[in-house]
Amino acid sequence: MRSRVLSKISILLAVIAAVMTAVPLGILCVSDNVEVQQSRTDLDFEIVRDCSYREVEDADAPIGVRQEYTFILREALQDDTYLAFYTVHQYVDVRLDGQNVYSLKPSEQKKISKTVGWRF
Repeated sequence: MRSRVLSKISILLAVIAAVMTAVPLGILCVSDNVEVQQSRTDLDFEIVRDCSYREVEDADAPIGVRQEYTFILREALQDDTYLAFYTVHQYVDVRLDGQNVYSLKPSEQKKISKTVGWRF
């Protein structure tokens, strides 16, 4: 008698688990918004391809050499202008017309940093 009850309970639990798995999967299959990637056609951006590069000796730099990238923007910066670039484990200083507008130097508390991006 007891084994029949346990058998019925195990079958019931298996059915409940199957329904709990099938229902969310069914909702995902019929959902209208399942596109993972979509184009961003409304963005107006410019990729800087024309830049100069040089290495400068710098005793304060962690490896004694600083890499400098210089480029000229074609248009004046507007209030809604953003600059973004990707760095990994690097110190960063960004200067606009000679004025330092951004600096990223890892501290003892913060050893990992995210991609740099900010609004001018």
